[in-house]
Amino acid sequence: MTVWELVSAFDRPEELRPLYQEYEQMLLAADPSFGKSLDQQNYDDEIAHLEDKYGPPRGRFYLLYLNGELAGCVGMKPLDETCAELKRL
Repeated sequence: MTVWELVSAFDRPEELRPLYQEYEQMLLAADPSFGKSLDQQNYDDEIAHLEDKYGPPRGRFYLLYLNGELAGCVGMKPLDETCAELKRL
């Protein structure tokens, strides 16, 4: 039986780093020109301060586990009073 678990990432920022690194490697393998854009993202600062961009009450950031192993993440960043953007899938 497959077991999915969704948990808040705010208490587990160290688990995001490998997911962000995997994402960067995937983009750079497809197109090395993404490097400049990725440098501007400042992922280390984002991970250290998730609540600044994704914090409640309107934002969220989750880790997804599949059968007890980290499988992915998603951030929800508010854009205005009725819309949000999904980030870091």
